Amino acid sequence: MNFSGVLNDIVSMIGIRIESIISGSNIIIKDVIMNDKRIVLTDAKGGIRSRPFSEMEKIWEALVKVPAIHVDSVLQGCGSCRNQPETIFANLPYVSWLRINGRKHLALTPSKLHPLGMLLKMDSIESQRLLERIDEYNRRANSSSLSRTSAIVITDRVKKMVDTLSNIIGGRCTSISAGVYQILDGDKNILILNQSIIPGSIKQGFYPVINSNFELSGVSNSFQILDKTISLNTLEESVFFIVHQ
Repeated sequence: MNFSGVLNDIVSMIGIRIESIISGSNIIIKDVIMNDKRIVLTDAKGGIRSRPFSEMEKIWEALVKVPAIHVDSVLQGCGSCRNQPETIFANLPYVSWLRINGRKHLALTPSKLHPLGMLLKMDSIESQRLLERIDEYNRRANSSSLSRTSAIVITDRVKKMVDTLSNIIGGRCTSISAGVYQILDGDKNILILNQSIIPGSIKQGFYPVINSNFELSGVSNSFQILDKTISLNTLEESVFFIVHQ
């Protein structure tokens, strides 16, 4: 289904009081204005609100792409009352909800499992299956991002380094595994590694990275992150890492 199909289903909910995952935050969709590309609704206190199509489309694109989404994270703080678009999507018959680490998430279902304008909380069995899918998705995504690594930072002050580089670069920081973090900025990726997890005696510092498909003989100080082998190499006075593809 494309976004136009989603809009058609939202139109079908006009006039229905739809329930929010958060108790007491129910809304009523008053109109879907195609020309202005916005959804007009009434909140629980009777106030008139408007949500742009662009916001809804962004949520839909995320839902189609990943196993489960946290709406606030998808919208990245844009606008207010973000439980309203969450409520609209949660009431679609091919969307269910669950909590992951205490936060509400939405997920697409393989078919229409509940009536339009009603909520469906995912049961424990399906939740566990979804968590396994999420783990596999994250593993593949992290492995792919490792292939785009441009620099590796070795440090024994990981939190300070993560905070500093995140502020400088403005990218998104994620944890890959214990002591391994990455800052994503577009197509670039910087790895921050806790020195305690690195074998050998690699010094703290900021190292350039070469991504290579070639196997090098006689390489020392290599280690594994996910399915990638990373090795420290020297060329005359230069020191750099290679991420083996």
